Amino acid sequence: MNGMESSAGARTVVRVPTRQLAPGMILAETVADGSGGVLLEQRTELSARAIALLTRRGVGFVYVCNDVVARERLAAAQADEERELRQTMTADSVPTALDGLMQSARAAMVSLAAHEEQARAQAAAAWQAAYAFVQEAQAGVAVRRRVDGGAALACAAALQGMLQREQHSLLALLHRRARQLEFDPAAHAVNVAVLAMLIAATLRLADGEQQQAGQAALLHDLGMMRLDPAVANDPSAMLGLQERMALKAHPAWGAELLATARRVEAVVVVAVQQHHEREDGSGYPQALDGKRLSRLGRILAVADTYERLVSPRAYRAAYLPHAALKIVLGKAGRELEREAVRALLDNLALYPAGTVVRLNTGEIALVVGANPRVPLRPLLRLLRNPDGTPAGVTVDLLNDKRRFIAEALSQVDPEEPVS
Repeated sequence: MNGMESSAGARTVVRVPTRQLAPGMILAETVADGSGGVLLEQRTELSARAIALLTRRGVGFVYVCNDVVARERLAAAQADEERELRQTMTADSVPTALDGLMQSARAAMVSLAAHEEQARAQAAAAWQAAYAFVQEAQAGVAVRRRVDGGAALACAAALQGMLQREQHSLLALLHRRARQLEFDPAAHAVNVAVLAMLIAATLRLADGEQQQAGQAALLHDLGMMRLDPAVANDPSAMLGLQERMALKAHPAWGAELLATARRVEAVVVVAVQQHHEREDGSGYPQALDGKRLSRLGRILAVADTYERLVSPRAYRAAYLPHAALKIVLGKAGRELEREAVRALLDNLALYPAGTVVRLNTGEIALVVGANPRVPLRPLLRLLRNPDGTPAGVTVDLLNDKRRFIAEALSQVDPEEPVS
């Protein structure tokens, strides 16, 4: 599934494209039409007719409680089995049979957890394979090795498949890798590819175009490999005139390298050359305005801008995701295409799971889940009371209007325990 998942108590919310919906899934959120009216209420069990309605009305995706469906179906099956057993068993045998049912239920839940862990491992493997390819391609620039565009396209296709099934896992991995102590050019390229394909999918580009966006992203900074690392890692304001000119030439150098690469279409070469161009003409290397920019070039610009902000540089620490998103949003319609920025915001939580925040009440809390339609009001686990004593209460800001986030303090790995 194309899953942006978040935990809320005992339920898991999964973002599912309408084309992948199946009867029996239960809506986690109310689905509204374009005028604000209600198409389907929260907790509606989807039927074939309801799915057809969503398709006709152009709804691209919905949020469902997929694990709830699994547990309800399991409970129904267990109830049926229990009734059958009671019809054939003696009273003395009932406890043993019920013990067997409980063991079956526990085994089913263990199997589900193992499946989820396997899916996360597959997402990590796809990311790592792309990372290894980019490292090799970047190292090849120094020895003038020809770029293998086919391998880049295959890596992009693998990441695209993982985005459709394990979007949450890939985005969590993206933010973990971006928070490394030092900027990693190969990790940056893979993360930009994930973001670029996510934007392209949200904008409903064809599958082939989505893969081209990923291919362009994996290769977009090859031109940087011609630069002295000291130049590449310094802000342009601290560089001399010649160094700034060299830095601003790297998109064109990257395009030159790809011009002779195998299985790289012209649209990909153009996107690489344009990833630092801006809608208002303030970018480089050609100072093109929005009317002359390609669709993939605009998408790459948004993905590259966000990922660079959440990654550390030699001259600054990494921005927290919510701060980076605010900066990107401030550039929308001016430097960056508004539609592509909106597509990015639609897929990234303003306060991702793992963000430590201070509330207006003085409490310290950990974000454990998102409310995608109301990004300022996520699901929280309180860590500290205002007086500093430990707290362990879960609070959904969507329902608790007394509390709100005053500031984000830091970000931790959401898969690691927080005391």
